Amino acid sequence: MWIAQIAPLWERVPPPTYGGIELVVGLLTEELVRRGHEVTLFATGESQTSARLGSVYPQAMRLDSKVNAYDIYNAIQLERVYSKADQFDIIHSHVDYSAFPYVQFTSPQFAQTLQRRAIKRVQNYFSWSGVAGQLSGIYRSLLATSLMTETVFPQAGSEQANQFAFAF
Repeated sequence: MWIAQIAPLWERVPPPTYGGIELVVGLLTEELVRRGHEVTLFATGESQTSARLGSVYPQAMRLDSKVNAYDIYNAIQLERVYSKADQFDIIHSHVDYSAFPYVQFTSPQFAQTLQRRAIKRVQNYFSWSGVAGQLSGIYRSLLATSLMTETVFPQAGSEQANQFAFAF
């Protein structure tokens, strides 16, 4: 399976010290590669992975005092990913809700992992948006860790969403 993993640009994957999201992305990406999937990790250029690496910024943005518009780089990264959407069977975003508008324009399956702080911000989005999705909470350990996430699938509980449950 061809899988795109989208990490925040705030920290490299895996993080040297700080970065819970980036740690989850790193563990998940490496496990998917180990299981034989073709994975492209979209993250900072200094990220360390056995997957293919796609980057729009060379280093962790939190360490670069010249960056004052993080959202611009996030948008550039999402544009790069979704312009290549036809190359993937699934796109898994870890960048909060900013990827949601792109989903309706692509054919691959879409998964969104949100940190708990983002859940409230996106619940209203699903009540009015045209994105085919439902908010579903999945609380499971990730690759033998105790990191808790909540995930959004296009048709939560559908056969397509369930086939990706191995990753969680």
